[in-house]
Amino acid sequence: MTGATGTAYSLRPARTGDFPQLRTIEQAAAGLFPAGRVNIDETLTAAALTAHLNNRWLYCVSVATAATHDGGADAPVGFVAATPDGEALHINEMSVHPDHGQQGLGTRLLTFCVRRARRRGFTALTLTTFADLAWNAPFYRRLGFGDCAEDRLTSSLQKHLDAERQAGLTQRIAMQLPL
Repeated sequence: MTGATGTAYSLRPARTGDFPQLRTIEQAAAGLFPAGRVNIDETLTAAALTAHLNNRWLYCVSVATAATHDGGADAPVGFVAATPDGEALHINEMSVHPDHGQQGLGTRLLTFCVRRARRRGFTALTLTTFADLAWNAPFYRRLGFGDCAEDRLTSSLQKHLDAERQAGLTQRIAMQLPL
């Protein structure tokens, strides 16, 4: 895949060696949020990343670097981490480094998840996000996700929202894309 700038991107499973870069991506992406909305210093723990890796739902978008041509690894610039949740696949985290934003990488990560989830027999993709930020809920709505009514949430989605609210995140909603 090639971005608008002509940069060549590829999608691949993440590796343990990517963890430091994934945290850097997450922190850089968190820097786009208005002050006080997210804790820029909090990132997915190594244990959480390992769990996603072990359940085979940690993928990254990477870009070839000069080191790649010398036998080095490609560098992650975005990632998605998901967890099987009954008949749904729950997107726990999706981040793209701002230096590679507006290249369609988030859409490509989600499109990949949709295709892979369908092949694995999931009936829906779910996630929680900010309701009021243009690159959150409106982005997902454009891709076919719908808002989940608070009184109709699955117990799992309710737990996700409750945990986020306890962590101080406000104006969060749950969304679902039927597959």
